[in-house]
Amino acid sequence: MGQFTHVINYVGKAEQTHEALDPATAAKLCCAAGLAHLEAKKYKLAAYKFLEVGTELGNNYTEVIAPQDVATYGGLCALASFDRTELKNKVIDNVSFRNLLELVPEVRELINNFLFKSLCILPGLPWESESKPVA
Repeated sequence: MGQFTHVINYVGKAEQTHEALDPATAAKLCCAAGLAHLEAKKYKLAAYKFLEVGTELGNNYTEVIAPQDVATYGGLCALASFDRTELKNKVIDNVSFRNLLELVPEVRELINNFLFKSLCILPGLPWESESKPVA
């Protein structure tokens, strides 16, 4: 555990092989790289890797990460590090990732509200009740 720098190196080597990777393996490599970047606090790089994952991941990697987690981590990392144009082009317009994002409607709505409504406070989110003043 804790050897995340090795993960990035091994993923890079696997992606550069001349053999064609099947879609599920490619998705697993992107997940592994995304998690390694997330651990290193490189949120933009993590977002890019998670955004490469599509529905081909399925339930083939649940011992490491569930598809809902890919959508959550990818969406939140993108929200934290992308500007509005990048969010629209790389998240909302990304059909493959958008299918994963449908698994976590709260994150999808958070991104849509940020993009299209320019809201700072988003009603109805789970953490909203914690910040309300007590009467």
